Amino acid sequence: MNPSDDQNRVKLLFALSRGMIVISLLVGVVVSTLVLANYYQIQKADVLNASGLSVLKEQLKENTQDQVLRDDVRTVHLLARKAYFNSLWQVRTGGYIILISLAIFTLSLKIFNSVKRKLPDPRQYAKTPEFLNFSQSIQGMILGTGGVLFASGLLVAFMSSSLIPSDKESDSMLKLDQPIDLKEHWPNFRGPGGIGIATTTKAPLEWDGPTDKNIIWKSPIPREGYSSPIIVKDQLFLTGGDATTREVFCYNTDTGELLWRQIVPNMLPPDSEFDFEFVDPGTGFAAPTMATDGKRIMAIFATGDLVCYTVNGDRVWGRNLGLLDNHYAHSSSLIVHENLCLIQYDSFVNPRLIAVDISNGAIVWEKSRETISWSSPICVDTGTRTELILADSKYVTSYNPLTGDEYWSIECLSGEVGPSPAYADGYVFVSNEYATSSGLKINSPDSDPPVELIWQSYDGLPNTSSPVAMNELLLLATSGGMVTMLNALTGEVVWEEYLGVGFYSSAVIVEDRVYLIDLGGKMHIFKFGPTYESISINELGEGCSTTPAIVNDRIYIRGDKHLYCIGESGS
Repeated sequence: MNPSDDQNRVKLLFALSRGMIVISLLVGVVVSTLVLANYYQIQKADVLNASGLSVLKEQLKENTQDQVLRDDVRTVHLLARKAYFNSLWQVRTGGYIILISLAIFTLSLKIFNSVKRKLPDPRQYAKTPEFLNFSQSIQGMILGTGGVLFASGLLVAFMSSSLIPSDKESDSMLKLDQPIDLKEHWPNFRGPGGIGIATTTKAPLEWDGPTDKNIIWKSPIPREGYSSPIIVKDQLFLTGGDATTREVFCYNTDTGELLWRQIVPNMLPPDSEFDFEFVDPGTGFAAPTMATDGKRIMAIFATGDLVCYTVNGDRVWGRNLGLLDNHYAHSSSLIVHENLCLIQYDSFVNPRLIAVDISNGAIVWEKSRETISWSSPICVDTGTRTELILADSKYVTSYNPLTGDEYWSIECLSGEVGPSPAYADGYVFVSNEYATSSGLKINSPDSDPPVELIWQSYDGLPNTSSPVAMNELLLLATSGGMVTMLNALTGEVVWEEYLGVGFYSSAVIVEDRVYLIDLGGKMHIFKFGPTYESISINELGEGCSTTPAIVNDRIYIRGDKHLYCIGESGS
């Protein structure tokens, strides 16, 4: 190799390393200065009382029951916190830039000192920056000042997350909200308690999707899924997803406008062996229905990713519950009791019931189970206590929803159970295709046994559609199109009616009427009584496998492609 070529490379490396020293030092000093200034502004500006929040607080003190004013406080409070956390993000990002600059400075300085020794007189090969011509003491002062700025910027950047202020006054004011009565909304699969009985007494009886008769609005759903809608106030929530993306959607119930959508990050462990191609297309990635406590919403997907958002779309927390050995993929819907989100997380390996704290995503308790299921839990007041009731391929089991303690368990099922339990007046009803329907009587807590099997039947067994019970009657709907009414106390057939197309959707009772939509999108409305009495049959205009939400005299239906709001003219 030509010695002059080698010398030229040394000269070039010398000049480049010296330039990188100067650039990285300048960048680090500038960013450190900006980080410190930003931090000073954060501390000086009372962002949590910005934009008139203090004025609203004073007004709310005088008008504690003013719901509009309370909503204004909540909105401004949220915006102020968003601004605060955005500033913290800028400070933290600056910290990373400082770290990168420091790493480049250190590496460049090492290279500079190494190649400098190979040159007889480095000053001959590049013009030395003025600050390098200063005396050693001046250079030391410059480097020392830069070092202090670097250190201060890093300290502020990575310690600021622990300095988040608490706006206790606003927080306490927001707690002036009256608790949301979830019975007046549609908080989970099949409505309050998960038993398919609406609290509203009115709902439309006639509509036609193809002609838009009584269709208040119709909105496209961006991603496929089999989750059913849940509703809080004027917001409706759905999930959708595929192998690449899972999302949560929020719609305005009055207009059908898509208010917000959030992509759920993949929270699977890096070394996860989850097979995205293995998920059964009949279940998909977004089969479980969401649940809400009225202020936050929870969603779960086939990947085991569980996520929580505020109703405004701000992510509260997210976690993965672990891989499932489940050949149909996870489909059990969520349900909420008090501050807990309850998940029937069944699998062939390590099936379990999990209770998660809604505020932070921490697991409060976990209960191992014996067998798998694809049904969803119900949570009901049985007269003396609240019971969380689950059905699986062998047992029906009742738990204390706050602790996970088992109240009772009885073996009465078999097969791959999809339908959820029904409940009415102290009785639980379960059913599954190729198995049986069973009527269970819940006795008082101190009785022996605490539950007893009172009848079993082989008529009208459903594959997916969940039974619904009321007034000593039990309704079943099969995937082959047969609808059967049983005597809930004896299991005897009261009537049967073949309605043609099969049912995956579960029936919902409104007062004394049944709303049951088939796979073709026809809603069959008939009397819930001792004889079959059809009221109307209404076309949606597309297929449907999900269960409607019925609140405030309106029906909300997720079709295969669109979300529908149905109401009487003028409603």
